[in-house]
Amino acid sequence: FVSRDMSGVVWRRMAAMADGLPLDSNIPGEPGASPGEPLVTDAASAPAPTTDPPAIVAVDPDKTPSVDQPIEPRVARDPVAVPPPNYDVEGALSQPIVRFSQVRGVPFADLLPQLQDLAGVPVQFTSDDDARREAVLTREVSVELRDTTVGEILDAVLKQVGLQSETGREFGIRLLIPTGV
Repeated sequence: FVSRDMSGVVWRRMAAMADGLPLDSNIPGEPGASPGEPLVTDAASAPAPTTDPPAIVAVDPDKTPSVDQPIEPRVARDPVAVPPPNYDVEGALSQPIVRFSQVRGVPFADLLPQLQDLAGVPVQFTSDDDARREAVLTREVSVELRDTTVGEILDAVLKQVGLQSETGREFGIRLLIPTGV
């Protein structure tokens, strides 16, 4: 709601803000700098266009490269290598948890993101055998633990789905289907 009794300066400032123009009075063209001054000049007061040709500028041939001169190649610097991540997996898995309760069975695929969030490190599960991977992801899991750690919760869940894990500071936690199973 805007009152019709509002000052014209306020209207111009609101319009300028909506158009993304600055409201600083030190910047030329600031709306409302002088209330009687129009923001746009009419065509009669604008300077007349000039018909004179542009001035010719002298060019120093010693400083201007010619087509005959080869361009010196410059070698780009090697990109800065991003250091590998350094996850504190041991610290993440030893975080104490007062109670973790997933009494109703849910697919392992639904619980996996929660475990990753609890750990705070990436949990990766890949397998060459898509059928076995899908069977593991759809397997129902339920767990309820008290006074435990993130690592113990992960172990309990992995035991139910028949997976093993390996940890590394550079990749976090990898879930593996045991060989020979």
